[in-house]
Amino acid sequence: MFLLVGVAPAQINNITVTSAASFEIGLPGPGSLASIFCTGLPSIEGTVKAAGFPLPRELAGITVMVGGASAPILAVAAGNGFQQINIQVPLEPLQFTMTGVLVAVRAGTSSGTREVSLSITKPGEFFRIPGDPRLGEGNKGIFQHASDYSLVTEENPAKPGEIVIAYLTGIPLRTVPEVPTGEAAPLSPPALVPRLLHPITDERIISFFSIRFGDNPTTSTTYSVPSFLGLTPGLAGVFQANFTIPASWDRGTTRIVLTREMITGISGNGRFEATYSTPVVIPIARSGTFN
Repeated sequence: MFLLVGVAPAQINNITVTSAASFEIGLPGPGSLASIFCTGLPSIEGTVKAAGFPLPRELAGITVMVGGASAPILAVAAGNGFQQINIQVPLEPLQFTMTGVLVAVRAGTSSGTREVSLSITKPGEFFRIPGDPRLGEGNKGIFQHASDYSLVTEENPAKPGEIVIAYLTGIPLRTVPEVPTGEAAPLSPPALVPRLLHPITDERIISFFSIRFGDNPTTSTTYSVPSFLGLTPGLAGVFQANFTIPASWDRGTTRIVLTREMITGISGNGRFEATYSTPVVIPIARSGTFN
């Protein structure tokens, strides 16, 4: 739950914080992209975008503090009665309250704050094509064909055995090499999500990511392990997963999830845990509809 605190004159109101990928309420993990929706930002018309990297900590006179750390801002926009601020959640250590993280928005003499829950229970969230859930929209992921970078659509579906590219944010691991807050990810060496972590001397975490397919993908045994999972070169806070549609999967358009499986314990033998992203839909050609 979000709690409005510190109401004052010249207040920025109706602050809601979501994942920039799925628009689900909650603050994604450090380094990820978030969208803040609010009212009361003065003199904002149309869209103002950051001019380049490193991303500015102030844009169009607006600053955002997340857990006491200044957040890089990608863009500020106004429309449909609300204003939107797209930020990268700082990698700097965050201060936590009893119920989450304090997000503060300031524009000149106007200000507003919210306590926001931290969304750390998911391995990441796919970017989606915006839409109205009441109309059955907003559940389609954004994918590209790896062969030519064209969009995967109903008219241009992915094919069994083909490599496709998915884009995500909210993966709760720092990459190797680590990319500073607000900086664009490098092309070489690429910033990769680690698979093996050593949190303490006598215990380790083996961490595997996969993409699962099916009507109920969290229980499906059909999966693909990404050949690349890391930050997208030239962007900040955007991860990409290059994965192959299983050659046996000729059932047409389907749901997928990103899965993180972890084994924690000495020598990798111990507790097992799996977490899942929110399912998204990807168009896949049925058998007999492609050459």
